[in-house]
Amino acid sequence: MLSQTLEYTCKRGTSNPPRYADGRCKECKRKKNRRQHLKDPAKHRHRSAIFYAANSEKYRGLARLQRQTRRGELNAYCAKRRAKKLRATPIWANNEKVRELYLIAKQKGQHVDHIIPLNNPSVMRAALGSQLQLLSPNENLKKSNHFNP
Repeated sequence: MLSQTLEYTCKRGTSNPPRYADGRCKECKRKKNRRQHLKDPAKHRHRSAIFYAANSEKYRGLARLQRQTRRGELNAYCAKRRAKKLRATPIWANNEKVRELYLIAKQKGQHVDHIIPLNNPSVMRAALGSQLQLLSPNENLKKSNHFNP
């Protein structure tokens, strides 16, 4: 018996897009949510807060379960990150200056940003103090882990 795949075209005209279990196109749903958010951000935030209040325990439980079942992957990720930080921190680094910078950032409500991200190959043994800067939370999240010289 030959298996047949059913052709499905969403409203946008994409052939066989990823779909939810109820058949809705994921991309169309994402775009609809984005339009609604842009139309009335306050209403969208309110609905999100209600959803979070109703489902936070469920998602905490799922996150806990995922941490338990993927413990090895999480440990490997954390070990890799620690190693990157150690490689990026020279012996002559002024740790006191770094601590001060983090305290100032906390007082001002800002983020401490690595100018050259730790995952960049050129960060090996960079001077840590001169490689940090204070940014507003929005700017830091927008920059993410990108480096544009």
